Amino acid sequence: MKKCPKCREEKDELEFYTDPTSRDGLGCWCKECQKESHRIKAANIKDYNKNRVLRKNYNSSLPEFNKILKNQGGVCAICGELKEKMCLDHNHETDEIRGILCVTCNSGLGQFYDNPDYLTSAAGYLRKGPVARDVGSLLHSL
Repeated sequence: MKKCPKCREEKDELEFYTDPTSRDGLGCWCKECQKESHRIKAANIKDYNKNRVLRKNYNSSLPEFNKILKNQGGVCAICGELKEKMCLDHNHETDEIRGILCVTCNSGLGQFYDNPDYLTSAAGYLRKGPVARDVGSLLHSL
């Protein structure tokens, strides 16, 4: 019998994982407590990793990211949708944070080199509509 220091219960030695580095050859916590600990860590690892990336790349944090997203109404600052993958958008020259975007809108800005003139021109192009064409003359030119 061994007592688990986490749940404080006396349990059979079969209720503990083996650990060749410990004096008694058994893990410190019982299997049940060990599994629960792993479940909690797995749930938190995603947030931990996101926080680490935000700190390293943008000098920001997950709480700041969540605050910005909340201030935007919980949606992308461009399309107004909440998608599974949201990105911290920043000015590449000044490193200033502009807001939170969905991955699609963030990639779109990148494709236009974050250039407002290109984006304005693209919006005008889309608003202009399709080009009228004479299908008959197209067929004869082939």
